[in-house]
Amino acid sequence: MFKKKYDLAIINRSFWPVYPVVGEGLLRLAESQAKNKKVIVYSQGKEKLSKLFSKYSRGQQVDSKTFLKPAKSNSSLLKRIAESIFFMFWVLVQLIRTRPKVVYISTDPPIVVPFIVSIYSRVFRAQYIYHLQDIHPEITSIYLKRNSHLFKVVKALDNFTLRRAKKVLVLSDEMKRTIQSRTALKGNVEVIANPAIDITQTKATREDSTLAFCGNAGRLQRIPLLIETISEYLDQGGKLKFEFIGSGVYSDDLQRLSETYSGVAFHGFLPPDVVANMMPRYAWGFVPLEDEVIKYAFPSKTSSYAASGVPILAVCGNNTSLARWVSSKNVGLVVEPLKEKLLSFLNEYEKGNIHFSLGTEVTNAISKELSFDVFVTKLNAFLKETPDDTY
Repeated sequence: MFKKKYDLAIINRSFWPVYPVVGEGLLRLAESQAKNKKVIVYSQGKEKLSKLFSKYSRGQQVDSKTFLKPAKSNSSLLKRIAESIFFMFWVLVQLIRTRPKVVYISTDPPIVVPFIVSIYSRVFRAQYIYHLQDIHPEITSIYLKRNSHLFKVVKALDNFTLRRAKKVLVLSDEMKRTIQSRTALKGNVEVIANPAIDITQTKATREDSTLAFCGNAGRLQRIPLLIETISEYLDQGGKLKFEFIGSGVYSDDLQRLSETYSGVAFHGFLPPDVVANMMPRYAWGFVPLEDEVIKYAFPSKTSSYAASGVPILAVCGNNTSLARWVSSKNVGLVVEPLKEKLLSFLNEYEKGNIHFSLGTEVTNAISKELSFDVFVTKLNAFLKETPDDTY
């Protein structure tokens, strides 16, 4: 039905060069597939991806379409839903126009665009790989603290999408169990870790007194706990320094924190190459996350911290998959998400009573395991399992 114009379409609203890790990985995937297939990328941003390809000599033989309205992570929920719906209709038009044989789609944005891809694939007899960076609508219902009939409808839509995917990819075993429990899927759910940021060119020197948070300063990252704890620690005369890199709904609060205390710096969003150069400086990297969310997502910054040789300070419950990963990989410590516990850690570390370092063997192993090459190789293998003569 309808002659296909492309072998592969990659859909991710956030893409290279703005999306520092997965965006780069997906660009490398597109470049490797374009060597012998016709590939197109659909994304969203303030500048056409084709211009960026030309500017940076990337994406050779990769076609692209860009929805020229950049998404903002600190927008209200209703505005983000509206933006996702606009992007959904735009993607539908592009799919009908370009008619790819195989589609790679992630949860950026969640639910609506993957659902549209499933409908396109059913009507146009195509196939798709569904890569869940997080699981919705469960995450949304957590921070809204309600589970309405609307969420049940949205979950049913997502289950429809999941069950019809050629392959479902998730970030952790806990996410895999959640999806299998929700949909009764078995063999076509695979775990693939996101790559770590590339720090091979950095010349940064470790600063033992500086702790950092890199990532989305969102509703589920326990940012208020960090702000309250750091404020009290510094009010008590603490000498450690703190840096925050990233944007989100708590950006203004972090900016005020940095204006109040000389020991706090808030950098906002920074380009990935800048972050790569800064990250190895830090003595610890905060990974705070609501325990319930860890069933439905896995913080990708853990990989970049570990590959940079930065010990991870996971602020979460001891029985979560994040805590188990940090402990089993021997890449950091876990602190329960209580102000007293976090304050105690900061005070004891300042006194020199806490010693932890990532050995070269651990860092090298994680860097290799979480390299872009491994990430792209695994995705290429999954795509190879999706034959060209779909259905």
